[in-house]
Amino acid sequence: MEMNFVWRTLTSISLFVLIALELFGQNTDIWVSYYNSDHLYGYKNAKGEVMISPRFKGRSRKFDKVVAVLEETNSGYESYYMLKNGNKFGRDSVYVFGTELDCESEGYIRFEDRQTEQVGMFNEFGEVAIPAEYNAITRFRNGLAFALMNAKKEYWDKNDNHEGCNHWSWTGGEQVLINQNNEVLVRITSFDRHIDLYSLTIQDAASTDPIRVSYLGTNGKYYSFIDKQKLFKAFLETAILSDLSFENLSKHSYTSLVFWTEDDGWTSSSKEDFLKQNAQLLRERLSILKTNKAEYFIGLVDSTPMPQAVREQLSEYYDNCGAWDVAKYPIYEIILTHRDEQNKRAFQDHFTFIQTKDEIKFISSTIREAK
Repeated sequence: MEMNFVWRTLTSISLFVLIALELFGQNTDIWVSYYNSDHLYGYKNAKGEVMISPRFKGRSRKFDKVVAVLEETNSGYESYYMLKNGNKFGRDSVYVFGTELDCESEGYIRFEDRQTEQVGMFNEFGEVAIPAEYNAITRFRNGLAFALMNAKKEYWDKNDNHEGCNHWSWTGGEQVLINQNNEVLVRITSFDRHIDLYSLTIQDAASTDPIRVSYLGTNGKYYSFIDKQKLFKAFLETAILSDLSFENLSKHSYTSLVFWTEDDGWTSSSKEDFLKQNAQLLRERLSILKTNKAEYFIGLVDSTPMPQAVREQLSEYYDNCGAWDVAKYPIYEIILTHRDEQNKRAFQDHFTFIQTKDEIKFISSTIREAK
């Protein structure tokens, strides 16, 4: 595995200064990507100054401390990791999930050992912080990551040559919760996307809080986390369904509310304007959730449609990959099913809520007309 740390040694101070001055210098602010007419992207700093001219392909992302990029060169494409001082490393180990390069979270970014197909993490200095000893690993959130180890690769096509199908998945193995020191904190039976890693408390006994789940750690302590789905259900019952007045709906709504129109697609209006026109309809449909006959599902989703203006208002809630940071700010969706006289599904309503820094907020809805 290629690693280049010469910039951190005493013998390379002059080289480091030369690179920093010639390229773009050392910065501590988050750089934001921008595109040129050839659909290549580069980075600007918080002042709008060009730090790296456009030369990268693919999906743009924020540049905090370390970034993975795909650069078009005269000989083809080259993928690698880069620091803000210009240092490039890990050309032979760039981690790709699907078709997307990984992005940094909390100063760590994943890499893959091509020979073993195991995954580890570089830190913000380009050093191996988590050795490549896991089959899979999530990004760090609140200094914690889920990891899978000792699993076996199983192809979906059972033929030995896998003709026509190279799809595979990991089976078996052990799932663990680790910290940034690569210490196993908890051994778990399965990943649970409902767990809020930012709500961790460590205590001598399992939590009795109904919206928390607890796991016995390797140190004999209990690691307790809020279950995001349980939290939302409690919020829905106490904060929304208990009071469907205009005032309360407005209180728990985001500044702009998103909806679909045939003419404009996904658009938005101020919550005041939206609720003036739709509060009664919202009350009627949400009231159904309080009845015994209600057929609905509450789930966590990874994204929700937003027009560009609303996305810009909420830019702080997106991670370095440019995706909504659902680990820290969950998106909740309620799907309410309506059936006809033959008990066949007639149509569904969708209500979406987002977690903000302050509280959960209603942000969009798709309400169908009865047929």
